[in-house]
Amino acid sequence: MNLLRLHRRRPSPGSRRDEDHVRIRITEDDERRERIITARNRMFTARSLEIEHSDKAENWIWIPQNDERFPEVLELLKVWWFDIKVRINFVLLSPETNYAAYLIFRTMAHSEGLDSFQEASVFSDGLRSKIVCIKPRVAISPNDGIGLPVERPDGWMELELGQFYCNQTTNREVVVCLKETNGNIKKSGLIVAGVEVRHI
Repeated sequence: MNLLRLHRRRPSPGSRRDEDHVRIRITEDDERRERIITARNRMFTARSLEIEHSDKAENWIWIPQNDERFPEVLELLKVWWFDIKVRINFVLLSPETNYAAYLIFRTMAHSEGLDSFQEASVFSDGLRSKIVCIKPRVAISPNDGIGLPVERPDGWMELELGQFYCNQTTNREVVVCLKETNGNIKKSGLIVAGVEVRHI
C-alpha cells in the first residue's frame, strides 16, 4: 500500500510571496521520490477590480502608494450603495486546489455606513453567498455566522469573501463579489487595495 504524507505550509496573510509550496512525500515499496507542487496565490490590485462608480470623482478617488504590491488604492468618498467584483480565470490558479478570496482594505476613522451588513458571494459551479461586515461597531459573536475582518501582519485588514475549488486549467472563471445596496445609508471612508486569492 502506498503511504502518502502531506506537509502543507499555509500562506501567511500579507506575505510578499506570490507562491507557497505544498510538499508531498510519496513512499512506494522500495522506491522513494519527492515532488514539489506549487500552489499559485494571486493578488488582484484595485485597478483590476470592477467597482461601480469608480470612474466618478465625486464617489471614489485613486490614491498613489509607495508600495510595490499596491501602487494605487481606491478611497470611497461617498456612495449610497457599492458593488465590488473580481473575475478570476482558472488558468491563473493551480488545478485541484481549494482557494479563498479576501478583500484587502482599510477604513478611515470618519467612515460612514460600513457597519451595516454586506453580501459576499462566489459564483463558480453555482452561487454561494454569506453575510459579512466590513467595520462592525458592536460585538458580533462568531456563532452568528457573520464574516468579520481580521488584521494582517502588513497593517491592512482582510475580509474573507468566500471559497471555491479550482478543478481545471481551461478558460473558465470564478466571480467574487462584495455588495451593499441599501440605498438609504450613505457610505464613505473605505480604502480598497485589492483582492487576494490564497490556497487553503
